[in-house]
Amino acid sequence: MLLIYLVGLFCGVNSALFYDSYTGTEITREDVKKHDKANTTFWCVNEIEPCNPTEGRRVDGSCNNLKHPTRGAMHTPFIRLLPATFDKNFEPRKSSSGNDLPLARYLRTRLISVGKVPSTIFTMLAVHYFVFMSADVVSLHDTVNYILWKPYCCTEKGKTDYMCVPNKIPEDDPVHRFSGIRCLNMTRPESFQSIGCVKNDTVPERIISSTPLLDLSAIYGNLLPPLLQKGRLFTGGLVKTEIEEGRIWPPSYKTQANVCYLNQRPKETRWHEMPEDGSNTLGGVNLVSIWFWRYHNFIAKELAKVNPCWDDDKLFETARDINIAVSLQIYYYELLPVFFGSYQRVTDLVTNDLSKNRYFGFQPYVNYRQFCFNTPIKSFGDLHGIIDEERIEVLREVYEKVEDIDLLAGIWTEKPIRGGFVPPTYWYERPNRPNAFTSPQLAQIRKITIARMLCDIGDTVKIIQPHAFLKAGHKNPMCDCKHIISMDFSAWRDDSCGAGGGFFDHLFE
Repeated sequence: MLLIYLVGLFCGVNSALFYDSYTGTEITREDVKKHDKANTTFWCVNEIEPCNPTEGRRVDGSCNNLKHPTRGAMHTPFIRLLPATFDKNFEPRKSSSGNDLPLARYLRTRLISVGKVPSTIFTMLAVHYFVFMSADVVSLHDTVNYILWKPYCCTEKGKTDYMCVPNKIPEDDPVHRFSGIRCLNMTRPESFQSIGCVKNDTVPERIISSTPLLDLSAIYGNLLPPLLQKGRLFTGGLVKTEIEEGRIWPPSYKTQANVCYLNQRPKETRWHEMPEDGSNTLGGVNLVSIWFWRYHNFIAKELAKVNPCWDDDKLFETARDINIAVSLQIYYYELLPVFFGSYQRVTDLVTNDLSKNRYFGFQPYVNYRQFCFNTPIKSFGDLHGIIDEERIEVLREVYEKVEDIDLLAGIWTEKPIRGGFVPPTYWYERPNRPNAFTSPQLAQIRKITIARMLCDIGDTVKIIQPHAFLKAGHKNPMCDCKHIISMDFSAWRDDSCGAGGGFFDHLFE
């Protein structure tokens, strides 16, 4: 893929095909020119190089499906499980009686505890990692819209701006009743319709700048050019770094780039010039991004020790493959099994999430429950066994009828499913994908934990509890890093390299 890109860049040869990002159908250069004129090319057109069945995973998500190259690529629509439901002119649905649904902020404070209640089980690392992984499949542009471009939605100016849909705060809000704050800024989430890819008289479908897959977009970005320009060092398979106060960081912007919108200057002055600016949005996302940025180089150096004959491309692509697999291994097998049902949500992002779901026409919670479990829910009493009794009473108080319950409100309140089903294999475990991991390599990836990762690349981490998402205690005692099991990179040994040193030995002297 890199070779194709460089040949096209330097020789002026462009073998790429153009696709409509919404329909996935191939379009002509004349169609592209029309989008250029309308300034919608970035969102509405996917430019894709011919697929190679033997290549690895592309940064932009294209060619995951060889017959339909745009599926899984950035700027492509999600498939709905149930048809959208709206009021007139695609405004959020009303309750079954025709009245407005409860305010999103009101539901957030009634259904989820407010305030910073410390967990007796989880460390803050668990929350940061969960948010980091969630950020991999969302769009930075929605946040930029209401923080930077339209911060006025709670003012008089916002009343005349169609894109402004701020969330009202009730007078008796438990947090803001004495603050005087009665509005939370929010804009309509971007859609194929609002961008101009599809006519406005069609059902709004969300458009996002990320790929729809968990693939460390915060580290490697969603487009190849930014990765090549901002990420790769082109030596030893490494990504670029800089050292400040003895610590290793991703490269920083050398100008006053307005990327870290919420930096509290002068104390907070660092913002990272990575392939994807989304890594700069939240403190926790930024922190975990730094760790995986470092971990890429840790992996590349270990691979180079084992395979001194590998060139930069081979080392980079293999390190990226392993890094993504490690992030998923930690997420699916270490975090989620202990996390479901206990996640403490303590920010107003939750209010926005529920409100945005209404603007995309998600059907009520009970309809999705019937779709997934084939069990109709006709009354609040039918929620017994699904939701705790106390929370059923709260739902009965805030909603007129059970069929009014928002999808997210139901998800927030339902009991975790004991022995819940998960797919038998995830992407990195599949044996039939290009450049798939061997069984010995998978065995090594399955050894990795967040504790081991922090031992390998954390600043001055020498001792840590083995289950680092959980608080230390007598069942999870602090121990020396040498007792935390690590990966054996000899599983990736390439016999064609032979024994002895090689070209990359100078990196480890």
